[in-house]
Amino acid sequence: MSGTNHIVFSEGDMEYTVKYITKLALKPGKNKSASIVFPSDTLMCIFMENLFQSFIINSVPKDNNLDLTLNIPGPTGEFDV
Repeated sequence: MSGTNHIVFSEGDMEYTVKYITKLALKPGKNKSASIVFPSDTLMCIFMENLFQSFIINSVPKDNNLDLTLNIPGPTGEFDV
């Protein structure tokens, strides 16, 4: 389940990815990582609010060994480095 890439463009994508990341965070072990691409910072903020709520509801521990990378393409479609 680790080392996955997700693209969130819709509400359905968001719901699936929130559930997936929550499951990943609850899974025992180390080196759990995921990368998520959003078309806008607004969608990313909504996603993070939903993920935070999911973590609270599902009692995800603070130290869950999850490395989450969030990406938002720049105006040219390129990622800032």
